[in-house]
Order: sequence, then structure tokens, then C-alpha cells
Amino acid sequence: MRLPTLLASLPKDGKHALVRPQIWPENSFYRVTKTNLKFREVQGPEPNETYLRAKGKAWGQLFWKGKQVHPRDRHSPPIKNALKHKWEIVPPTSVASMSSAFAAADQAQAQAEAAARAELVKKREAKRVRVAEAAEAKRQLQAIKDEKIAKHQAWMDELYRIAKAKRLAKQKELKEQETGEAQSSQ
Repeated sequence: MRLPTLLASLPKDGKHALVRPQIWPENSFYRVTKTNLKFREVQGPEPNETYLRAKGKAWGQLFWKGKQVHPRDRHSPPIKNALKHKWEIVPPTSVASMSSAFAAADQAQAQAEAAARAELVKKREAKRVRVAEAAEAKRQLQAIKDEKIAKHQAWMDELYRIAKAKRLAKQKELKEQETGEAQSSQ
């Protein structure tokens, strides 16, 4: 029986089940930690649960010859060759001596997840600080730009005032010349 079909026949889609390919030694197996199974109905004489075809992925902790292969992994790796071999359930009584290894594996996985969460919190805090610093720098830059704009506006206002005063003085001078010419011609 292929792995997805085997897991589909177990409670909770085989989570925490011990499975192994039939060609492996007795003390080598996967402990299933996660499954993502999808089901498709197969045309049969009377459709029921046994006529559902399962497909999908499974993840698990690998135990080879009684020892966990990757005890410090944060996540369980995907189970490979799920469709290539015939799989079977490993009875828990046949690996009763492995309970300490299971506890160690669970503890190692919990520690790895806790470390990953702590690292994630640290990264989020660092990102929050960077964003706050960037926002402060942006505010300071905007203040500098506003100050430069205000200075430029004041300079332009002063130039406009000077130009207006010159224009008014010239108009006044022209008016005086016209009035002076008008008085001299009389």
C-alpha cells in the first residue's frame, strides 16, 4: 500500500504513526509529524471510504536503526519516495524501547521551534527599530527641506519686494519727469 493511502486509513490522517517502507530494516522508520492529504473518489461498485484515493505529502522524523537521523532540525523533512515503495505500519510495541528517543526527538524539535520563535521575535524587533530610525531620518530630512523652502521663499519675497520698490521708484521718477516737463512747457 502506498504511503498516502496507508496514512488515510489511520486516525488523524496518520499523524504520530510509525511507518516504514517494507524494504527497510525493522528498527528503521518514520514518525509522521504532519500530513497534507487530498482525496478523490474512485469509481467503484458502491462508493465508500475504502474507495477514496488519497494523494499528498507527509513529513516525519526519520529514525534509522533505532536512532533519529536529524535531531536538531527545526522542521521535519518531507518523507521521500512515498509512492515508490510499499509502506507498512510499524507496531508501537515493536519499538517500545524507543520511547526515550521519541521524547528526546520531541524535546529537540520543541527547542528548535522555541529558538526559531526567539529569532523571529529578535528579527521583528530589529525591523521595528530600523523602521523607526528610517521614519525619524525621513522626518529630519523633511524638516531640512521645509527649512530650505522657507529660506528660499523668504529670499524670493525679498527679491520681489526690492523689484517692486525699484518699479515704484521708476514709476514715481517717470511721473515726476512728466509733471516737470508739463510744468516747463506751460
